[in-house]
Amino acid sequence: MASIKEAIVFNVTRPFPFRRAFHIWSLIFALATLVIISVWASATAGYESVTVLGQSFNTTDNDHWYSPFLVRSSSLCEPAIFNPGSSFSTSNSVFTWKMESDLNNHGTINGYKGTSLSRCDVSYIYIDIDLTRVTVTTQAIAMCTDVEFPAQVRSEFVWSDDPNRASARLGWTSNNQLDTASHDAVDILFALGDLAGDLWKRLRAIYRASEQQGSIALGFSAVSAYSCAIAEDHDGCFQLHPHYNVSDTFQLDSNLTVDHSPIDLELWQTPVDNFLLAYHSAIRYDLGSPMGSNIFSNATALSSQISSTDTTNANQTGILPALTGAETLIGYEALPLDPPKAAVIDTHFLCHVKQIKSPASFIVSVAGLSLSLFSSIWGAYILFMTLLIKRQIENQEANQASGGDTELGKDEITAASYEPVHTSDRGTDGYVLN
Repeated sequence: MASIKEAIVFNVTRPFPFRRAFHIWSLIFALATLVIISVWASATAGYESVTVLGQSFNTTDNDHWYSPFLVRSSSLCEPAIFNPGSSFSTSNSVFTWKMESDLNNHGTINGYKGTSLSRCDVSYIYIDIDLTRVTVTTQAIAMCTDVEFPAQVRSEFVWSDDPNRASARLGWTSNNQLDTASHDAVDILFALGDLAGDLWKRLRAIYRASEQQGSIALGFSAVSAYSCAIAEDHDGCFQLHPHYNVSDTFQLDSNLTVDHSPIDLELWQTPVDNFLLAYHSAIRYDLGSPMGSNIFSNATALSSQISSTDTTNANQTGILPALTGAETLIGYEALPLDPPKAAVIDTHFLCHVKQIKSPASFIVSVAGLSLSLFSSIWGAYILFMTLLIKRQIENQEANQASGGDTELGKDEITAASYEPVHTSDRGTDGYVLN
């Protein structure tokens, strides 16, 4: 049975029997390895991944000192998700849109990566004129068939004599200061307001001429004759002049009776056509559609397509008011605007970027990883050199046993090169070089 004094033992160590250069280069190797590991550990264990909201799907994370040495093969951000009811605006900031449905019937659009909208166009426009509330409310339904955003969307525009009820102008900040990037959007919305005012004044004039027996509210429905979102040649389609099939949807008379019987659309032709054309142009401007005849960016289209004069038959009674809104639009000094820019959905993306840890966490993480990896590499190096020496000793002893030259050379290593050292009662425990 072993003595209690032999329960705890230690390995006998000895220097490698190589020249002085070997030890120097080994120390240099150890120092270089420790430096490289520490640098690598600082770039990995010293930073942690955090999630931030990025305005671009192509958000980068190249602000770190180690960024030039990394090659990223994938995006840092996740595609945006849109559910029915989600609200958004485009980079042109004219209208606020609400997603109604996914055209692929998946319920949710989860693959939008910030690409430009190129296949969106208007399908329906609804106009409601209310004398009692002094408002004109319009809604547009558009279809988008882009690969990343196949959806039906809806937008609303409200003109009112009361500014608190009118549509919010996206270009204005909370301090009522105009954002310089949204001048165009505000000019468009003011122009639409002028044309909506023409519609309200037209209904008021007809109501007064009927001795307060006419309609106090009136609704129109307009269906686009063609939607460029589903056209095969959608670029060519956007160059065509918009055309609508217009019908009235309801009337509300002074007795609060709802009537769906037809009305004389000729009385409404000019102001309704003006508004539909301007609204359509504004929507295409917002969606970045390449419409060559857009009245807001083409002075010739504006002067030829917007009319400030009613037809002779429509105004034969002399009761219709002048179309002052159309007159204002035709003479608007801010027009024409620059052609619309490519539109992307103004949304945020979840992006995973690196952030340096707190000082204490940084030191613990980097030191722990560095020492762990260095110990493993240094231990492997020592093991390799030990096995190498052992192999040399075994080969030389085999040569001697077979009758080879027994005279030791200057750099030969054999068992005879060591002197036994007795460290316990059991006998020889180690060797030292002679």
